[in-house]
Amino acid sequence: MGETKTYEFRKHAVRMALTSRPKRRQVADDLGVEPSPLTNWEKALRHRDLVSSDDRALARKTERL
Repeated sequence: MGETKTYEFRKHAVRMALTSRPKRRQVADDLGVEPSPLTNWEKALRHRDLVSSDDRALARKTERL
């Protein structure tokens, strides 16, 4: 079975997935994890303030462009 990632690693991965331009698959590949755990971490951490609302809005705007 795969290596257990630390809470800090998971927070960093979710922050990247929510704010970066690459798709989740690319973020997962860059971090050396499968997309499924990344999605699970995002669901588990979604109610935490990992990303400011301004950063999240900017990421959405950038993605639309």
